Amino acid sequence: MKLPKGLTVVEAKILEELASRGKLPLSELEREYGEAAITALARLEEKGYVAVKERLAVLTKACLEVLSERKLGPRAMLIIGERGVTLARHSVKTRRIAEALGLTCLEGYVLAGAPAPPRSPPSVDDAWQALLDGKLRYAALKAYQLSVKLRDAKLISEARRNLEEPTYKRTSELLRKIEKRLYSRKG
Repeated sequence: MKLPKGLTVVEAKILEELASRGKLPLSELEREYGEAAITALARLEEKGYVAVKERLAVLTKACLEVLSERKLGPRAMLIIGERGVTLARHSVKTRRIAEALGLTCLEGYVLAGAPAPPRSPPSVDDAWQALLDGKLRYAALKAYQLSVKLRDAKLISEARRNLEEPTYKRTSELLRKIEKRLYSRKG
């Protein structure tokens, strides 16, 4: 077990004990470490390593990942804004641009061997909404992805041609065909 850097002696001892026992009552920690246990737990909770539930100290999932012997993957950056959270490769230039736009950036590492987040399949509703919002190329791309998902060679070639030079008319016709195929499969 490898402890994270930057911990005080009491924080490290509490983490080691929690790792071996799973849960620890706060009264036991107070008896063993005195008032230093309260401040150490507060710091550990602030760092996201420990959660205090019903007068019990418990390790968080994040802490269990940190304590595991897994290797770190590539550096990554979370960019947080009004539209949501984006995971990006670490780059000083990207960070400066994002911060200049008023976005919050967090840096860290991707855990090696961690499962990739599930990708949501494209939906016809998303493509129609993009078309209504005036995002023609994005709607054409979604139509192409949907046609590939359907594995229809004729639709794929039509969608590919539309993707090269999209028009509202061709994209809407293509989306109608895709909807027809999707709903004929379900029914």
